[in-house]
Amino acid sequence: MTPTSLHRARARRAIVAAIAVFAVLPTAAEAAKITATVRVEGQNATLLAPTKVVLDTEEVAAFSPTGAAAYTCAGSSATAALQAATGGNWDQRQFVQTILGELHNFSANDYWNVAKNNVSSNVGACEELLSDGDTVLFQATTAPPPNYDSQSSYVSTTGVPSVVLAGKAFTTTTNVFTSGVAAPAGDFTLVAGTQEIDIANDGTAAVTFPTVGRFDVQAKKLPAGTDWGRSELRTVCVETVTDRCRQLAADAQAKDLGAQPAGTIGAPVTVTYTAGRIAIDASRVWVEGANAPDFLVSGETCTAAAVASASTCTVQVRFAPTAASARTATLKVRSDAHVGDTSVALTGTGTSAPVGVAGPAGADGTNGANGANGAVGPQGPLGPIGPAGPQGVPGAPGQNGADGKDGVVTLQTSRGTTSVRAGRTAQLKFKLTNATLATLSKTSAVAITPRSLAVSGKGEAVVHSIGAGDERTTTLALRIARNAKRGTYDVKIRVRLGDRSISSVVELRVR
Repeated sequence: MTPTSLHRARARRAIVAAIAVFAVLPTAAEAAKITATVRVEGQNATLLAPTKVVLDTEEVAAFSPTGAAAYTCAGSSATAALQAATGGNWDQRQFVQTILGELHNFSANDYWNVAKNNVSSNVGACEELLSDGDTVLFQATTAPPPNYDSQSSYVSTTGVPSVVLAGKAFTTTTNVFTSGVAAPAGDFTLVAGTQEIDIANDGTAAVTFPTVGRFDVQAKKLPAGTDWGRSELRTVCVETVTDRCRQLAADAQAKDLGAQPAGTIGAPVTVTYTAGRIAIDASRVWVEGANAPDFLVSGETCTAAAVASASTCTVQVRFAPTAASARTATLKVRSDAHVGDTSVALTGTGTSAPVGVAGPAGADGTNGANGANGAVGPQGPLGPIGPAGPQGVPGAPGQNGADGKDGVVTLQTSRGTTSVRAGRTAQLKFKLTNATLATLSKTSAVAITPRSLAVSGKGEAVVHSIGAGDERTTTLALRIARNAKRGTYDVKIRVRLGDRSISSVVELRVR
């Protein structure tokens, strides 16, 4: 097929448009964001498992292919999604021939086809616009003459769990899509680890893994022949009740930080944590217990990002005893591991500061000059006190002093930064102090968030009555939306007091 005839057939065959240089040109200060999922299936294997990307519908993607005129695509196009998902790892030709190192250039009647939501596109990737939640598949395919139609199926498998107990069966369902309509993929095989399981006529297959480990699950034709289509590559972690997938294990159950003089600080001691067979998200590192202030977390790498499977993170602890005695506390890391918080016992001994040895006595100095005459001596002691005289007439009462100022109710929030992941609930603590002479009746507190922070629902808390001179600490739960942007925000907490209100700002970081 000549380049001219290939160009004429592009709308029917959905040949993917190529790029050389990708640039994003913002067209509005507040662009509309969408999330799409990109997958790339090569001839013999999955080149890119389902990968979520965020696209900006108000941006323009600019392209400058080598040796060809520059052109643009919408920021929400399939071309822009491919660029974002692969990091630009594809060729620089007008029509894509290579993605992630795999070549299909019509030399053997093969090419890259594009499908949106399991429907083959009737336009090129640059013209195929995506909406929030869409999936786009770049599928290597054979295309025999005379029609050059794609021979690769669009396949999807559901029912694959991320974690399963060893020996426990689960059932998958695999469908083939024709023009977006699903039908059971009874002529496909489900490859589950080393197992090849025939898919039933209704599209189902029963799977059991007898041993722990991580296993890939994917439906495909065996042998593939001219149909290179396959379902999404899914990974299953198999566990037992004593060998869980989602773990965060410390390198020791206890750490002794040794002896340290009271009032000084010791060198950092490192505690290393290892994730299990599934990535772990840690959200908080802290020390608690009887002598918690004596053990300082001086650094950590566990909460900055997810700890990948079988990877490690570290926490550095320093011992700063406040007394010369045995000191104890517990180091904790909160994560989504199966057991919840991971704890390490901390011990150390505060000692007295050593006293130095006295130095030798110095030599006697020379005699000094005679001093001047001393001052006149002090006056002699007073004689005995005489008897008291008669009591005088009482004076007139003084004027009353000015009235003191009324007491006030004060609101205090945390001085530090509260950290939370998108899609989770932030716990915002605040303290009310009643310095008045009256009891503060039951009231409420609300969180006022900036418009740029996406939240789910309203952040509210009830503050029960506070007696005169008392104070109360309350936690306000604020649900952060899954699509919230990462960044630091000022969240105002406002408390209503009758016909007036008081407020304070807490700093919130969304990760």
